[in-house]
Amino acid sequence: MNFKITLSFLIYIIVLASITWLYKYQQISPILIVPYKVQTDWSYEPIGCWNSQSMDSNLSTNCQLDDSMDNILLFGDSHASQLVLGFENLLKTTQAPSSKKIILLTSSLMNGHWPSPHFFDSSQVKFISSVLAETSKNDVIIFTVSSQHVKDSVYGNLKQKGRLSISLAKLLASILYTQPIKGKIILMLDTPHLKNDVARICYREEGYKNKLCQLNYDDYMLQNSYLIEAYDYLKTLPINPSNEPIVLDPTPSFCNLKECSLFDESGFMLIDGNHIKMSVSHKLVKELFIGVI
Repeated sequence: MNFKITLSFLIYIIVLASITWLYKYQQISPILIVPYKVQTDWSYEPIGCWNSQSMDSNLSTNCQLDDSMDNILLFGDSHASQLVLGFENLLKTTQAPSSKKIILLTSSLMNGHWPSPHFFDSSQVKFISSVLAETSKNDVIIFTVSSQHVKDSVYGNLKQKGRLSISLAKLLASILYTQPIKGKIILMLDTPHLKNDVARICYREEGYKNKLCQLNYDDYMLQNSYLIEAYDYLKTLPINPSNEPIVLDPTPSFCNLKECSLFDESGFMLIDGNHIKMSVSHKLVKELFIGVI
């Protein structure tokens, strides 16, 4: 009897020690026994106009269209916030920065139960639509979100293939096509993200050698395929033919000849599993938007 208890306890110790070793030293899981720390160079986190308005009933002047300038309006999720950093830097380094104004409408569009049809009539969607309806032909409207919002579960795909992509297309249609919009419309594909948030590993000096930190080209294409499906479906809906959206693909900023990397001269390019560093946003906006805005 005592032998069985001793043997059971010994097996328990061996199993516990093995799991601890795997988690801590082999780094095969996103749940690591190391202190969590976001590795970021963001100078601040931009707050959208919708979020500001919810805290203050008066819309700040920073959120109002300026008729004397070319307005750059961004909306979506936190990926819209990460572009703000790049646009701010771009305007600082251009010859005529005072001719353009950056407005982050919302970085929380995909929060809550966005696939629900009732969300299309929400006050946030109405707010965005009302601002976009006031744009002029020199203004630029940019929509960007993480593709993870559109990746459906196996159960969801059994109910309707591409259900979330279709929902996103209909949501965009309710924002962009309910009333005429004069500004140029740009739909962005996603910047790459890791399967797991292991940025704290990848930031180490030898992180680029770790398989968890490597970006597979096919995986990145799969990430963006959900957004491509949504944008393609949007084209099938009634639109204003004179203002058809432009789709911008950031893939060349991360991939070359079907080989991708999340490392540049500054090191690892993400601050977590999903968001790019401020310095990467600077480069991305220059590479992607000069000549477009």
